[in-house]
Amino acid sequence: MSGLLAGAITGNMEGVRGMRGWRWLYLIEGVCTIGFAIGLKFILLDFPETTKRFSLEERQLAVVRMIHDRNTTAARHGQKLTHWQSLKAALADPRTYIFMVLFTMDLGSCTISYFIPTIVKQMGYTSVMAQYMTIPIWMVGAVFLVVLSYTADKTRDRRWHITGCMGLSFICTIVCVTVSNPKVVYAMLCFYIAGLYTSLPLMLNWTSETIALPAEKRAVVVALVNSVGNLSAVYGSRLWPSSDGPRFVKGFATTGAFTGFGTILAALIPIIFSYLPKEGRTKAEREILDREREFVENRVPGEV
Repeated sequence: MSGLLAGAITGNMEGVRGMRGWRWLYLIEGVCTIGFAIGLKFILLDFPETTKRFSLEERQLAVVRMIHDRNTTAARHGQKLTHWQSLKAALADPRTYIFMVLFTMDLGSCTISYFIPTIVKQMGYTSVMAQYMTIPIWMVGAVFLVVLSYTADKTRDRRWHITGCMGLSFICTIVCVTVSNPKVVYAMLCFYIAGLYTSLPLMLNWTSETIALPAEKRAVVVALVNSVGNLSAVYGSRLWPSSDGPRFVKGFATTGAFTGFGTILAALIPIIFSYLPKEGRTKAEREILDREREFVENRVPGEV
């Protein structure tokens, strides 16, 4: 719904105190973001084992749920990787780089989100109306995200959900490149965004589930995948110059290549991983995994 806020700010604050409406938009949303970030520091919980806001029973229940989700058990016995060991283990695992590439293909295509108002404006809308016209695009994406995230969790499937979403976005880019009807392009933008933004959390979830243990390594891998993927904004911002409108062939052709490759890669990842060694990549990681297996094999039923 940010388009509603953006439209109201840019439309009603244009020229106030000598500032353009888009400058007010950046200022107001930036201050709100920083303010919320500071407040959330004192609201969001850290690990369930250490928070003082839960009772002992609630902390135990949270830990059991984490164990059930294969998050970690060995760490409970004081066996953890150091920061450097975690980084070394993450960089030594080929799966890290494969997930990096997949995530980058998606985020590289998501750079269109910064330019959706520009693209919509090229369809003949005013700057303010273009902001309002972004609302349906993101609402469709929100519905897709909720529904498909639920079905992915229910079916315990990540591979085909991501493949399908990336494939949907790929088809939308092809239509946007080949069709000049603004209404068709607008409709395709709705589903293009839906496919991309539904894939993103599923990819991170797939990464953390695939490289689940040790927990310290998983945290570094997810951080690396996320960080490298976000570098796509460096070149992605150059894909959508307003001079390319209203067709934006370069942008849609490039993101079409990204989403097409991402579709194929997502479908092939389990096959690729089946050829990779299953044991830990470093000595410290192997020790942690051995203790993990030991704990699981000797666990007393009902133990917390």
